[in-house]
Amino acid sequence: MSAGIDIRRFESLAYARRHAEAFAALTAILDAFEHGGGGTTGPPTESYTRIASAAQALLCDPQFKLDDKRFIRLTLRKRNLDALFAISAFGSTQPLLARSGMVDAERIGSAANGAQGGLRLFLAALTAGSRTGVNFPAVFEAAPVEALGTCLALLSSRVVASDPAHSRREGLTQLGRLFDRITPPDWMLDLARSAMMLCSYATNPRRHAVKPHLNGLLRRWLAARGLAERVGAPPTAAPPRPTREKPLVLVAVEVMPPDHAMFRCYAPAIRQLRERFRVEGLLVAPVAERTAELFDAVHTVSPNPNDFPATVATADALCPDVLWFPSLGMRTWTSLLANLRIAPAQVVTPGHPATSCAACADWMILGSSIALEGTPLSEKIAVLDAPGMPWAVHAALPDLPAPPHANRSRSTVAVNARTMKLNLPFLRVCADIATRCARPVDVHFFPAETGARLYHIASEIRRVLPTAHVHAAMPYADYLHQLAACDLLLCAFPFGGSNSTADALLAAVPAVAMLGPQPHERTDARALAAAGLPDSLVARTPEQYTSIAVDLLNDDAKRTALARHLADRDMRHALCGAERERFPDDFARTIMWIHANAARWTKDSTRMWTPAMRTPAP
Repeated sequence: MSAGIDIRRFESLAYARRHAEAFAALTAILDAFEHGGGGTTGPPTESYTRIASAAQALLCDPQFKLDDKRFIRLTLRKRNLDALFAISAFGSTQPLLARSGMVDAERIGSAANGAQGGLRLFLAALTAGSRTGVNFPAVFEAAPVEALGTCLALLSSRVVASDPAHSRREGLTQLGRLFDRITPPDWMLDLARSAMMLCSYATNPRRHAVKPHLNGLLRRWLAARGLAERVGAPPTAAPPRPTREKPLVLVAVEVMPPDHAMFRCYAPAIRQLRERFRVEGLLVAPVAERTAELFDAVHTVSPNPNDFPATVATADALCPDVLWFPSLGMRTWTSLLANLRIAPAQVVTPGHPATSCAACADWMILGSSIALEGTPLSEKIAVLDAPGMPWAVHAALPDLPAPPHANRSRSTVAVNARTMKLNLPFLRVCADIATRCARPVDVHFFPAETGARLYHIASEIRRVLPTAHVHAAMPYADYLHQLAACDLLLCAFPFGGSNSTADALLAAVPAVAMLGPQPHERTDARALAAAGLPDSLVARTPEQYTSIAVDLLNDDAKRTALARHLADRDMRHALCGAERERFPDDFARTIMWIHANAARWTKDSTRMWTPAMRTPAP
């Protein structure tokens, strides 16, 4: 196993009943999984079964005390405990749940068990992949704080591709009302933030229903720290701004190293803003030089919740006219900040392309191809003239070979979606496509994972598609060459891609996409349109999606004509240059319009503002 994971030492500690040392070793192993560790030189099942067996011996030992600190540590590592048992011969944490004595739902509701007995072990061992059903209202009655931590950790699962995991997440998105009586302790904050982002990857139409309740947890935490007057305050509550040569936009940056998708998505927009605004960045150190160069000034903050008052003080001292979140949901400090009134106008763009339900996220700016009348967003929508935000190509984009030849004996299909987008209904569609094609189909997944996280998602994919090829994370140039060898891209749904789809188009690989009503269901179609591909590649139902993909894989002439179109066209310009040339200051003008009219928004109930509805910005 990879460096830093000593299986023999953990086994000896667990079986010798040296509980404190064994538990520390177990949490260290689970931490290694979180950071891509846990790789093996051979099949992982044997190694993971040994670790899982020792973990079961430790946690189920009658003399082992699962006290508050240990429960918290396991809850924070729940998705990695899920990975450990899923990869092992056990297949899930079901043996741990059985040993808790709490599998019977009637016992869960019994106050006699209490949070200190079997219920605590049950909740610690319950993972996304566990097959046991749970009466969560009864659990909240018996142990509300432990129940909340468990629900947040379950909603924070990244691998949700099995029947039990899929069903559990879909159900949990509708149970937010259970969270409303609890003020979360500090250790739950990042779980609440993670749950808020990852619930967007569920598939039911009301998947965002839990977000107001998750934001409620953050707001109660803020109120308990003396910020109640600013939580959810209207734009008019912001103090007067000083007179400046240029208005100040403060950009709360969650993540933006030069090789990251967020840099590709938002560096062009930041550069555009500097023509009309002073633009300063709020970032966690260290800040890459190329990232710092985007801003007029950079201010570093701490991600630690204990230091959040200092973050607020930094933002207040700058007195911004506009607070902009390029993405919202990937860091806890930004999610907290979005529930406070800092500026008269607070704007979100779809770096995480889903509604935030944050109390002080006033606006979401969407491209004309992404915005849809009646879209259920908590934010007001300002629609760009441009189809979407300006893109930039990856700095390591390599020269690529010509598209694959037709008439091969096998078809090769790519799925380059990240792990959290690989839901069970989508995987079943992939399997159906492979089954219905005239020739054998090799499906290649590129989830950008390593170690235990790779083994976990690979094991779930292969439950549905036994012959799937699941690739480890690799350098961008190597990944793009692998992608270029494929015949067709299958875009994940309902949560689609943008940069991942652009990668395939740059590699001259045609794609099939799904179109839906929410922003994250429309980004793939926007990329295909920018590439000049026909709307016939965009499905409206899973059945249409399957039919389009099967038709393309069976029709070499049609598919290769699409690939040739992509190869012959300057795709860098089509995806990244053409819109910027047509709409050179569209984003900056939209921000200026929001800033210039900030005082009127609390009185106007209009939810979507198209370019035709707006008075031109100065």
